[in-house]
Amino acid sequence: MDNGGDINAENSPWVQRAHEFIDRAGNPSEQVEVVRFLLENGNCGIENTIKINEIVEHVNDTCGTNYTKSPFQTNILGPLKRERIVTTLMYSGPRSGAFIPLALTDVIEVVTQGLRRIRQELINLQGFASDTEFENVIINLLGLL
Repeated sequence: MDNGGDINAENSPWVQRAHEFIDRAGNPSEQVEVVRFLLENGNCGIENTIKINEIVEHVNDTCGTNYTKSPFQTNILGPLKRERIVTTLMYSGPRSGAFIPLALTDVIEVVTQGLRRIRQELINLQGFASDTEFENVIINLLGLL
């Protein structure tokens, strides 16, 4: 595995979980291929993201599938996120993409970024929901963030 230059990659619980996922019988082949691809290409750690479209293209070529980005994110990346193996940065620009976390700081940055996006969407909805029953729900949710 090219570990993106991190000599401690194999000690990462996320990388260990990724290897276990590959070895566990019965996992969907497309998901296994994504994890294998990320490990083999050193997409471990927040500084080593890969564009989701590149992963989609690889999986389609390797597995004979015909995914587009949105169904791929829902059907392949979604379950891998819930398995705590892969995560994604949603920034626009060069840092956006998928990767296997190396450290808790990677996870914290992804969660923080996601919460900021949710907060911004709630602010956007607040104006739209003004004078409706949803206005207080949005205000309460914003208070939690």
